[in-house]
Amino acid sequence: MIDLVWASLALPLADATAQGANAADLARIESYLNSIRTVQSRFLQVAASGDTAEGTLLIKRPGKLKLDYAPPAKQMILTTHDFVVYMDKEAKQTSYQDLNSSLAGILVRSDIKLSGDIRVTNVSQAPGAIRVRLVLTKDPDAGSITLGFADQPLQLRQWTVVDPAGNSVDVTLMDAHFGVPVNDKEFEFIDPNSPVANQLRER
Repeated sequence: MIDLVWASLALPLADATAQGANAADLARIESYLNSIRTVQSRFLQVAASGDTAEGTLLIKRPGKLKLDYAPPAKQMILTTHDFVVYMDKEAKQTSYQDLNSSLAGILVRSDIKLSGDIRVTNVSQAPGAIRVRLVLTKDPDAGSITLGFADQPLQLRQWTVVDPAGNSVDVTLMDAHFGVPVNDKEFEFIDPNSPVANQLRER
């Protein structure tokens, strides 16, 4: 179950107000995010429809993220080179999104900045918790990602992604481990529809 503390975060501040009034907190969060090198965690995903899924999360900055959904779900999301790859393992179908235009890409940038091409549109605080909503500056209608942290000390606990249609998905980390060894091989990927994959199947 998603921690009910997040439901109590009801002090929204928008755009310039969020940047100015919360400058110290945003600086702390930015520094914390840049300090994260690796994450290994289980996760629980809850959609607005009530549908749930679980799986494992791996992050290795810069550039590497993997969400591997447990059965009965058949999906996997990972970053590779300059793309975010969405894969349906059962249908063997993949789709690609430019990493720099993806909200997921924010978490694995080599230098995470909560300014410039990223805009803070909302900061919410409650005892022991803080949430920051982010959008792409050039395309704020492309959706948002809201990062949820435990505070004192800061620790990433959750994020909520809202797509352009307003559909939301909450991802909550469970038993997260930061700074642990993560093998690069975990992020290796061959598109099942590529000529390379076909050659491997024919061997």
